[in-house]
This record gives sequence, structure tokens and C-alpha cells, in this order.
Amino acid sequence: MSFPINIERIIIPNKGGAIGGAMGGAMGGAIGGAILELTERQNEVLSIIAEDPAISYRLIARHLNINESAVLKHINILKEKGFIVRKGGTRGKWEILIN
Repeated sequence: MSFPINIERIIIPNKGGAIGGAMGGAMGGAIGGAILELTERQNEVLSIIAEDPAISYRLIARHLNINESAVLKHINILKEKGFIVRKGGTRGKWEILIN
């Protein structure tokens, strides 16, 4: 059984260009931490940490009404981008590096 080919639905790989460049830049920035811009939620997490550097993931999650795994992702992005660092381990405090 064969299906007719719909020319409008064929995707041709793009080597670079606007699509490749935008996707590569966005993915590279999110994964590699090269982009210093933050999302609104990441700014909210950063503000909460600024108010209480000893705050836990659980309390940040409650404050923002999101789950702890989402907070962990935002925290990891903030750490990768060099905005925050944890001093003193699990019982330590967050230090904000960039204002």
C-alpha cells in the first residue's frame, strides 16, 4: 500500500541559514549557557533567592506554585549561566554573582 506524497508537507533539512542559525543559537544557549538573558520565571527565582539566600527548592516551588523539578531546571540554568552559585552545600546559601 502506498500513500500519495504531499509536497507541502515535505521538510528539507536546512544547513545553517535563518532556521538553522536560530535553532542552533537557541539550543546552544540553553544547553551551553552562552545566552545571558533570563526568562520571566528565572527572574522570579532569582528575586526569591535574593530575598532569602538560604531558601530551599521546596519553598521556591511553593512560592511560585510550580513543582520542585521545574525549580531545579531553573536553578540549573541560573547556575550554568553564572548568575548563582551554592555556598556550603545543602545547608548553605545561594550567592548571586550577577546583578
